[in-house]
Amino acid sequence: MADSLTVPSALTPQMKSHVDATMNAALIRQGVPGASLAIALNGRVVYARGYGVQDLSSKTEASIQTIYPIGSNTKQFTAAAILLLQQRGQLALDDPLSKYVPEAPHANDITLAQLLGQVSGLLDYTQTPEFGKNSSRSTTPRAMLATIRDLPLSFKPGTSWQYSNTNYLLLSMVIAKASGEPYQTFVRNEILESANLHTAAFESNSQTAPHEALGYSSFAMGTAHEAAPTDYSWFQGTGDLMMSAADLAQWDIALDSGAVISPESFEKMSTPKTLPDGTSTGYGYGLGAGNSFIGHAIVGHLGGFSGFISEDITIPSDHVAVVLLSNSDTFNPVPIAHDIIAAIYAQPLPHSPSKALPHSEIEEQQARAWLERALGGRINATNADPDFMSWIMPSAAAQASVTADLRALGDRLGAPISFQLVSRDSPPGVQSFEYHVTFPRDVVDFQYAVTSSGKLDYLAFAPAYDY
Repeated sequence: MADSLTVPSALTPQMKSHVDATMNAALIRQGVPGASLAIALNGRVVYARGYGVQDLSSKTEASIQTIYPIGSNTKQFTAAAILLLQQRGQLALDDPLSKYVPEAPHANDITLAQLLGQVSGLLDYTQTPEFGKNSSRSTTPRAMLATIRDLPLSFKPGTSWQYSNTNYLLLSMVIAKASGEPYQTFVRNEILESANLHTAAFESNSQTAPHEALGYSSFAMGTAHEAAPTDYSWFQGTGDLMMSAADLAQWDIALDSGAVISPESFEKMSTPKTLPDGTSTGYGYGLGAGNSFIGHAIVGHLGGFSGFISEDITIPSDHVAVVLLSNSDTFNPVPIAHDIIAAIYAQPLPHSPSKALPHSEIEEQQARAWLERALGGRINATNADPDFMSWIMPSAAAQASVTADLRALGDRLGAPISFQLVSRDSPPGVQSFEYHVTFPRDVVDFQYAVTSSGKLDYLAFAPAYDY
């Protein structure tokens, strides 16, 4: 356990300058319109600030009041609501799902604890064709469950770990049944208000709050554009909350202090669960757990939503929390949060270059060829899989925009100097590769996948970090 005396009670001017420089540099390097930050130390939010803009069209600056969807960070609120109901004797974690949602698939075989720990084996409804086709339109929990009703479990419940939004959708339905109130009503009254989260609200499909950020997407580190619409009804219990960065940090304080649920319940949330074979899942209840950074055990969660990314990292033993919320769904907040945590502890930022994997000359030649095609704006229906085209280039206008972004990135980066293979995978029918490519002015993470017929199946670019 870290020595709590090493944690300051406030940020020094030098720390604030470092944090601001880190945030501003990240927004520029990653091409992010805006972000807001909050840092909590020893039970207080000691620093909060916005960077960039919350809306590109109006140029409204991001601030400490800016509200963002927090995506899957909603899951820790859902988990806390379940644990609060357990404390009140209104449910038990070893109850079968069928006691509350009998119509759910495999309901007799799955417990509430298995849903919380992401070990149910239920497939993720957001990975179904129905989600891709219909996510811009309103839906209901039962309609979402229908998309996976006839699908088998991925594994026997409790024997493996697999992240699935279906687990937390079902938990939201359990909350409604056990409490006798609608899910949103119970969470609002018993969780959000108890933690004094004044900006927290369930998302709507229109910008009604003056401080609500507009979400953006980009491709190939290119120009940001408004993100595709997604109806928030698809994310009940899994990603339907929004709030300011300061309020999410205040939530971390409330969890850590026992203000909403008991210390014993928070211990359940923040402790990684163990599978029958003795391996750790790396996940508690609604929180990632079991990892460490610069010698300190961390818990937290990453959240993504169309146009938005959230990161919430805490070190409970030292009462430290760092929250980053952004209005870009291509933002990578993890290395930025690590940089800030290292600054809080006055420790050097540990650099961990990705381990280079051996690769053949043919593999590198293929990677160079795909990189040249991409940055030359030559990705089209002749060399890309139809599913890729419908995903990233569904229209002539989209194809022109993506092609322009790729060519602009190629002009900006120049000629590649070296290729380092850092990941290789072979799911059925596809070969995927991840390279760190060094250019004269930057190192870029280049990911692509090719089908067995030689067509491009996936393509992504992002700045590479080694911390």
